[in-house]
Amino acid sequence: MNANVICMYEYYIEDELDYLKSIIENNKYSDEKAINFISNYSLQDELSGNDIADVQQEFMNKAQVYLKNNYKGKFIMYCDWCVHVCTVEFYKKYINRNVYIQC
Repeated sequence: MNANVICMYEYYIEDELDYLKSIIENNKYSDEKAINFISNYSLQDELSGNDIADVQQEFMNKAQVYLKNNYKGKFIMYCDWCVHVCTVEFYKKYINRNVYIQC
């Protein structure tokens, strides 16, 4: 993991984490869609693919701690072109792949 990139993008990661918290705490999520964060496209002009993956991973680490501490067993995260956070119900109904993080 590129510590310099993480340090440079810490504000961005924290803003995205605050946005996640706001959505969940205000019940603005649905069992019918995932919430998307830190897309490859949003950073592709500034960072390499590996650095984007590092930023996404750092966000996922922080989001996982928050979700496990506050909403254990209710959400799942997975990452492809962005970090997706969704309810377990949505994941089972629409995604159902083996690569995810249970929160």
